[in-house]
Amino acid sequence: MQVKSIETRENEQKECGQQDEAAQENNNKVLQDEMLTYEIKALKNIAQAHGFDEIDAEDREFYLETNTFYRGDISCREYYEDLFEYLLNEGKIVKTDDGYVAINVV
Repeated sequence: MQVKSIETRENEQKECGQQDEAAQENNNKVLQDEMLTYEIKALKNIAQAHGFDEIDAEDREFYLETNTFYRGDISCREYYEDLFEYLLNEGKIVKTDDGYVAINVV
């Protein structure tokens, strides 16, 4: 049986901790990239729902807070349940290229 010195164990733990930190940083970056990709797609679809070519930088936060982008039919229908068809017919939910946008339904 091989006995490791305390120093060796501490170094191994330090290396393992550094690997964990690197993995966590990588996971955080991937998550940030996914959120940015979703935000870009949401803004594109929100602009489309409002009939805009694009949303100005100073207005983006407002539109992201007052509109909701749903990637698919099912998630939007589940969220609004019986109101879905009514809101769709009233123009409060708009079908876009990538899903649906609930316009100013806060």
